[in-house]
Amino acid sequence: MRYYNISLLGSPLESFTYQSTQTLSVGDKVKVEFHHRNKDGVVLSSCEKPEFKTSDILEASEFYYSEKQMQLAKFISSYYICSLGDAFSLMTPYSGAETSLLHETKFSATHSALELSLKQEKALNFLKQHKVSLLFGDTGSGKTEIYMKYFEEMISKGKRSIFLMPEISLTPQMGLRLEKHFGDGAVMWHSKLTPKQKKIAQEKIYSGEAKIIAGPRSALFLPIRDLGLIVVDEEHDDSYKSSSRPRYNARDLAIYMGKLHDVPVVLGSATPSLTSYSKFPHVRLKGGFFNSNKEFIYEKSAE
Repeated sequence: MRYYNISLLGSPLESFTYQSTQTLSVGDKVKVEFHHRNKDGVVLSSCEKPEFKTSDILEASEFYYSEKQMQLAKFISSYYICSLGDAFSLMTPYSGAETSLLHETKFSATHSALELSLKQEKALNFLKQHKVSLLFGDTGSGKTEIYMKYFEEMISKGKRSIFLMPEISLTPQMGLRLEKHFGDGAVMWHSKLTPKQKKIAQEKIYSGEAKIIAGPRSALFLPIRDLGLIVVDEEHDDSYKSSSRPRYNARDLAIYMGKLHDVPVVLGSATPSLTSYSKFPHVRLKGGFFNSNKEFIYEKSAE
């Protein structure tokens, strides 16, 4: 018999000790009984046989939390003063079956001739020179085109990108724009997805077909292999701050994740926060990129 410390997902309590005849690894997702109810948990460590009676681990799933997810959960627990169970509840685990699903997908943008202006090219080159940087661009100055060009470069290197946006920016137009350029390589992730849409999106993420994963703060915690870039658009927006436990700031966690994965992080805004403006190197992008009439369209945001 083997003994393990288990953190219960979504529980504010400390870890509990369970037993199993199986050999489990740190990060494995398991199912246990707690107060006569089945609960999901994460293996934190193995331990010696305790002096008290322990219950059996009911089931070990094919899902697991990676080493970097474990580190991120510990950071969230420490920095935002919450349990590890709360921290893990933010994350989608990896699938043990995904290794057989992983495949290389060649990038073929429908409109691959994405041209940047000289000002945009200079801004992009500036961003590529820093691990964390701020793109301070006026509304309509072409920040999205810079992001997309950066995404293209990541794809050419076999890397994937996370594109965080405020809930109000998750409009059908943005999804169509990404899909028009990147095809099936772009995946939108948010709470308004139907169970079927969410399953399709997860399959693309697990298989590696998804090259750009766009969404609100929850997209930051998806199981993305070969991460190469994190973009936080409208980094000043309050929707990046969680109002429920754990009360984290996704912009700050994106910066931490950049260090954890050793990938660049781009913060973008027309009205950046004072913290970002003073703390990180920034490039200013003034004026408009498109010569067109303004058109206001109301869209219900995805949360």
